[in-house]
Amino acid sequence: NLESLYFEFIQKFKINIKELEIAYQELIERNDEFELEENKPKLYIDFDEQYFVSYFQEQELERIMPAGWKGAHGEIDALIPPAYQYWKQRRLV
Repeated sequence: NLESLYFEFIQKFKINIKELEIAYQELIERNDEFELEENKPKLYIDFDEQYFVSYFQEQELERIMPAGWKGAHGEIDALIPPAYQYWKQRRLV
């Protein structure tokens, strides 16, 4: 099924939250607003609810959903649990 194929594919890109926080902190220290914005998440996928949100402006990915899926375009910050919001400035442990 779609969910199994997706998770199998992304395993090779897996990175833990601490690594993301450290890498994003390095971008903060460079003070490059473009890089900061470009390294925030742009996709949200909820396999349980079959819900997809894209924040890509030019691709309109939300228009090409598989049957039964709901797609939307918009910011995804509020959809991601705070514990995984690596781009929020907080003190690294």
